Amino acid sequence: MIKKQYKILLFSDLHGDFNAIRKLKKKASSENVDFCICAGDLTNFSKDMDRILRELNSFKKTIFIIPGNHEDETELEKAISRSGKEIHLILANNRLIEYEDFIIVGSEVNGFAREDETFELFAKLVQKELKNKKYENKKIILITHAPPYNTKLDQVYGMQAGNKSINNFIKKLNPVLAVCGHIHESAGNKQMIGKTLCVNAGWNGTVVKV
Repeated sequence: MIKKQYKILLFSDLHGDFNAIRKLKKKASSENVDFCICAGDLTNFSKDMDRILRELNSFKKTIFIIPGNHEDETELEKAISRSGKEIHLILANNRLIEYEDFIIVGSEVNGFAREDETFELFAKLVQKELKNKKYENKKIILITHAPPYNTKLDQVYGMQAGNKSINNFIKKLNPVLAVCGHIHESAGNKQMIGKTLCVNAGWNGTVVKV
């Protein structure tokens, strides 16, 4: 059986830029994407969070969201619940979510450290859960705010600012797609790690097919 190919709009690091949000809304519509992924830092230290989420909800597309280092998860979850009568936003942080042909695995991950023990513990739980036969035909999508270490996605003025724990997850579980943000200097960059397409989504948004 031939499975459907999905178009996904990826974005991150909006930092409250409503002009960028309006452009993303147009892109989501014109590209007729199936769903969207936001890899964090949609605000500047939670400022205008309710308004931003209402704007994102107005896309009327399912959007999986994780917090970045500018958001508190609890505040984000509450704001999502206030984003509209019909809510299209899904908090995906530290969760494993079945959606269409995918398993969405989201986790913020420490973007200021080379390794993240909390994420590694979560990754072990995910790896154990994915042994369940009901997931065997599902494709994994990983969402992190931090980028994988030593790639085109984590370069800052010739230095690498990513997280090795993400690389380990990718190499062990081979997601079809890994989405990140955080490093503005590498926004929009892509790289394959094995069979995984890795994308630093950026505020302009990137449409991929998987």
